[in-house]
Amino acid sequence: SQNNIKQSTSLIKDLGRCSLDIEMETGTGKTYVYIKTMFELNKKYGWSKFIVVVPSIAIREGVKKTFEITTDHFMEYYGKKARFFVYNSSNLNQLDNFSSNSGINVMIINTQAFASSLKEDGRSKEARIIYSKRDEFGSRRPIDVIKANRPIIILDEPQKMGGAVTQKALKNFNPLFTLNYSATHAVQHNTVYVLDALDAFNKRLVKKIEVKGFEVKNFRGTDSYL
Repeated sequence: SQNNIKQSTSLIKDLGRCSLDIEMETGTGKTYVYIKTMFELNKKYGWSKFIVVVPSIAIREGVKKTFEITTDHFMEYYGKKARFFVYNSSNLNQLDNFSSNSGINVMIINTQAFASSLKEDGRSKEARIIYSKRDEFGSRRPIDVIKANRPIIILDEPQKMGGAVTQKALKNFNPLFTLNYSATHAVQHNTVYVLDALDAFNKRLVKKIEVKGFEVKNFRGTDSYL
């Protein structure tokens, strides 16, 4: 099997048609890889609606920054730009543009906003907005606009988003399929690529790796050991 990955006997369909795992060591350009994956999926299959889910506001801002600084780079390679935005329940026009724009569209959302705002039985202002018909939004429910797109969901550090509320909320997006990017997957789905620490070092993606071992002192050849 390629990349020392055992071939799956079936597709795991936790979210959408399948959930695919990409294992990448921390610091090897995970965000860059999944942005490029979006461009490749658009180029080969025409898919254009993506939602990036991250576990914290800090990571969300880091992802947004990577989109900003790589815009010209991907424009050079693919001749187009990705339209990206951070989800904001007070600006529903962004969802409308996400739905109607024919280019590559990316919504970036952190779980703190996502899990609370997508509980249908919740009573928060965000929950009422996203699950209710809004006059200012053409009498539509925002969640229905998102669902209709069948977006591809990219989970950045999925092991930090395994809570029941978050997992239930993710299904409300009605994803086509899901891509999970992490160095340490807590739950295994269908693994499609692995870049471990040694591979990262050999490819010069990291400067060094550290191996922790045992140090044996006062050891004699007649002693037994484990």
